[in-house]
Amino acid sequence: MLVQTSRAKDCYVLGCSGTGKSTTMLFKILGIQRAWEMSAVDMPKPRQIFVTKSRVLATKMEEYFTKLLESSVLAGYTPQELAKMRAQSV
Repeated sequence: MLVQTSRAKDCYVLGCSGTGKSTTMLFKILGIQRAWEMSAVDMPKPRQIFVTKSRVLATKMEEYFTKLLESSVLAGYTPQELAKMRAQSV
């Protein structure tokens, strides 16, 4: 896998099938989003784009991103708070 960056924030990834390109980019995008959410500085929301030829891959990556983002939010709750949330949703 080859990762090239033209600026500190830009990333262009090339590689064969199954080398982890999409997974790498998913976690990079997630990390930038989480850093922005946790930042106390009033910054504009980061603009990020995931480009692929495959509509199926784009849809799956969007689903995975949403689930990981929700999961990272839930990680801040105590087991008791999670149990209460579960009881309220049933």
